[in-house]
Amino acid sequence: GGGAGGSFGSLGGRGGTGAMGMSAGAAANDGAVSLTVLRGGCAGSNGGAGTNASLEPGGGGGAVYLLAGANITVGGLVNASGAGGGNGTASKGGGSGGGSGGLIALHAPSITVNGSLFANGGGGGGGTDNFGLGGLGEDPMAANMVARGGAAGGGVACGIGPGCGGNGAFGPTAAQAGGNDATGAGGGGGGGGVGYIRVLSGQSLGGTISPAPTDR
Repeated sequence: GGGAGGSFGSLGGRGGTGAMGMSAGAAANDGAVSLTVLRGGCAGSNGGAGTNASLEPGGGGGAVYLLAGANITVGGLVNASGAGGGNGTASKGGGSGGGSGGLIALHAPSITVNGSLFANGGGGGGGTDNFGLGGLGEDPMAANMVARGGAAGGGVACGIGPGCGGNGAFGPTAAQAGGNDATGAGGGGGGGGVGYIRVLSGQSLGGTISPAPTDR
């Protein structure tokens, strides 16, 4: 079965079942925790081994804390996203889950974002079959762009065939579960959940931001 995506600000995607449903995919841990300390996101979980272990799951995004007494202006980008999950590395290995986004915290009386802030989830890795290795999950590259799950073994494109990795979460879009495999191969890894963008209550930031800011 595939590994689950990491959870933090939202739930990661479940891993897909492998070997015609005989090997269960991993379930994601609960997300949406309350923040009391500065911390990063959560890694995905490993896919189940075929004849060898799967590649590493995607790591969780880091933590960034910007503090100023008067104002903060972000003109470029701040990326605290999770990484894409590894693929199954041998016959029938499950893909590993993508990492969750981390935490971006901004604390100042005036905050202006002309660029982008994002803490999105990484794509899950694709399951492997007898025809070839699964693909790696994508890393998030932009606030408003999905990190796609890896292709299933034999080059089956994401979202079409069984065993593909789930897409990572971004904005209000939830992480996808890894694809179940119906051909005796490995299941796909789940996509990672989003992290947090945390600001002082009531501020309007502008720019492109994912997920939506919170004061929680």
